[in-house]
Amino acid sequence: LAQVCAMRVLLLRLSLCACELALNFSFASESAKYAVVSSDGITLAGLPVRVRANDRWFSSADGTLALKKASVVVNGSSSIAEQIWQTADGLPVHTTVVSDSAALYFTTTWPAGANGTSVGDADAVVSEFPALDMQPLAKDDWGFYDFHGNQMGYNLAGRVGQFLDKRIYIDPNGQYHLANATVGGQQGGLVLLFDPTGSKSLVLSAASSFMAANVHPVAGDQLAMGVMGRTGSIPAGWSITFVLRYGSGIRPNVQGWGSALRARYARTDDARRGDLTNTHLGYSTDNGAFYYYETEKRKNYYQTLQDVYSEIQRKKLPVRHLHLDSWWYPKDNNSAVTEWTPLRSMFPNGWADFDALHKETGFPFTMHNRYWSSQTVYAKQNGGNFTFRVEKEYAIPDDPSFWDFLIGQAAGHGMYNYQQDWLDTEYQFLNITRTDVDIARRWLVQMGDAASKHGVYVQYCMPFSRHVLQALEVPAVSQVRASEDNIHIPYVPNNVWIAASSIVIDALGMSPMKDNFLSSRFGDVFQWTHGVELENRLHSLVATLSTGPVNFGDRIGKFNTPLIMRSADETGRLLQPSSPGVALDKWFVTLAQSRLAPLEPVRLSDDPFLQQAECVGNGYRADLVLGFHMTRDTPITPSDLHLTGEGPLFAVPLPTEEEVDVKEAAAARPQVFTQLSPLVLQRAAWPTFQYWQIMRPLGGTWLLFGELAKWVPSSPNRIQLVEADAEHLNVTVRGSPGESVSLVAAKLEGAQPQPALVRTCTVPAGGVMVMGLHDGSCSGEMAAFV
Repeated sequence: LAQVCAMRVLLLRLSLCACELALNFSFASESAKYAVVSSDGITLAGLPVRVRANDRWFSSADGTLALKKASVVVNGSSSIAEQIWQTADGLPVHTTVVSDSAALYFTTTWPAGANGTSVGDADAVVSEFPALDMQPLAKDDWGFYDFHGNQMGYNLAGRVGQFLDKRIYIDPNGQYHLANATVGGQQGGLVLLFDPTGSKSLVLSAASSFMAANVHPVAGDQLAMGVMGRTGSIPAGWSITFVLRYGSGIRPNVQGWGSALRARYARTDDARRGDLTNTHLGYSTDNGAFYYYETEKRKNYYQTLQDVYSEIQRKKLPVRHLHLDSWWYPKDNNSAVTEWTPLRSMFPNGWADFDALHKETGFPFTMHNRYWSSQTVYAKQNGGNFTFRVEKEYAIPDDPSFWDFLIGQAAGHGMYNYQQDWLDTEYQFLNITRTDVDIARRWLVQMGDAASKHGVYVQYCMPFSRHVLQALEVPAVSQVRASEDNIHIPYVPNNVWIAASSIVIDALGMSPMKDNFLSSRFGDVFQWTHGVELENRLHSLVATLSTGPVNFGDRIGKFNTPLIMRSADETGRLLQPSSPGVALDKWFVTLAQSRLAPLEPVRLSDDPFLQQAECVGNGYRADLVLGFHMTRDTPITPSDLHLTGEGPLFAVPLPTEEEVDVKEAAAARPQVFTQLSPLVLQRAAWPTFQYWQIMRPLGGTWLLFGELAKWVPSSPNRIQLVEADAEHLNVTVRGSPGESVSLVAAKLEGAQPQPALVRTCTVPAGGVMVMGLHDGSCSGEMAAFV
């Protein structure tokens, strides 16, 4: 006889503090039913536990999946509830629920494996645990945002709405439909749920086996989490885990979710902080740049890039790296890679030209790659040396020695960052990646291991949310593309709306990337451009706020030096915020509730796009607020920025010109910023954008505007230390020796800011100086801050 735990109800508490939002898990052993219960009274009933094996379903509802044992272990603030099941034909299945201080983790394990699991639908699941009835959230008008599609929902796929809500959406064939807003599938799997005020939210995603995990709408408002639906078999001992995290606000809860997952995988931000392409100015040849599949007349790419370097030197631009897109290597008729080596038409001497370019310029390269052809010369099936899984048109490597060879070879010719593009295509265009639970993970882990071995960073491009989550196990990934390519669509630009996907990328410890931009507003119209860069200032600003690469891509003769230098100091160091611009909670809420917002694409909605970035330095903090697509007046309060209770705050408009007159910009008057005196971003026609800085008094009497000539006036990359009292304001800054730095500050008389002071100093030989903004003094470097 099966041993069944005598306890009628097993209860796990997520939090020991009754004042915090928390989740509880309850399990009734007699009925084998479970529920997730929040500390504020929301109950999400669990659906029957179900697994697929031997070409049929087994369910706890009809007894074909029988509970054999249930137990609970409490260890301090962590608890583990385990249930042991057996299918009607004797297959063991284990489920566990773990509370780990910040989340509930649901795991399903197949001790003996399983065969005959597929349901034939890649968007469905072959196991269901947890599976929850979300009807209570639907009744309370909760909204959702599914980071769905490539670039995590950026390209015509980000899904948003309310449960039971009829919305327009676009299917994979480009057809429009009216249907219930749904989430998940092979392109989704990371879902954000939030109440009508955005004051609390629930994040659900995979927490292991990311590449094999699906979230699937079972019926109505019921969501099941499990293994992807075309999985043919499951290996013995294999498991999959999902996480639910409940917390206050949207952004804080997403950050908490990301922190919990990073801790689970010991995922640091070392790659993000160490990657030169994240921290210094670059030049790009990606789609949207002038030299994308385009060279100077009667010149090859090697000669063209030599000329680009000469122009960079002539303009004295501190560019530090170069991006080489897909034009440099051979592909088949499906644009799939056959061999990752230089085309002789582009580089007549092959790798020797790469070596020469690297030596002449000193630039490390970001080198693009895409999906593999079934004709690839590297596959053993085609006479190569490496194991590939080859299908009719496409292939995927399954051999760590291949990645060691490929990345090692390119690193020897100047590669610094490996860009794996078309991640969605490599996953979706192959059968094996959606029928085998392990191969897609091996593909990415082997790639990352080789990158780490050879000191190369990795960029993920065109990812689904599963790829971004998988990067938790790939520490070499330093950046993730958060946007589509910059193809210059007038009035509906597809390259600046990155703040929604940025919230997740940042939470998982990587930098979002906006892709390139043209610094000149009216550049040449050429074969790959569908218009001109009307929003060049906005592109430059959004790239700087991303904390990822800032790469311009103009043709020779069109480099807009003043605009380019708004992002960097004279060493090429990017003057970025501490954390990237991310969408405001109220943007998610408003979009979900909007009757005009289509389910897809999000960026075509009628709602203003609002984001916030933070600058947290030694002795100071400033917040940046950006609004564009301002279809209506929109008030912003301190609580919208999670700044409630911080004391007196002041807001000042920041200059948005290509080149800033600092004295003129310093004349802007700060306004008191409170719940009753909100900042109002005003309705404006495209491409107008509004950009503000939120300041706190320093030393009780000073407002530090910062370096208004730069997009991020208070960047910690420039401002190293602020020391203030009632009469003194000393700011330690770093820069390039000989660089002129102008800082702006104003003194408060009571609550009234006095006219701003503009102080200018020249950086000394050591690269660090102290600027006395109270008296205009400039002192030499201080060894303590070098």
